[in-house]
Amino acid sequence: MARKGGRGTIQARLEALGELDDPTTDEARPVLLGALEDPSSLVVAKAATIIGKAELSEYEQALRAAYDRFFVNAASTDKNCTAKTAI
Repeated sequence: MARKGGRGTIQARLEALGELDDPTTDEARPVLLGALEDPSSLVVAKAATIIGKAELSEYEQALRAAYDRFFVNAASTDKNCTAKTAI
């Protein structure tokens, strides 16, 4: 079932991240930033992993915001700490 707003399923959003050829490009930036704002901890974790592997320090503020967001109602927003661990 697709989510409201046309964002697609979690799987589709994960696949979109997996299709990024080069996370350092201008085209990748909105995809990664959008993923860091995603309500799914799995999507955020994948984006954080991509950013970390590429050592992209320009995402530090967005990573901090995502990290902080997952501490609000942590038991329901990031049960297994997937996002927080990846960040």
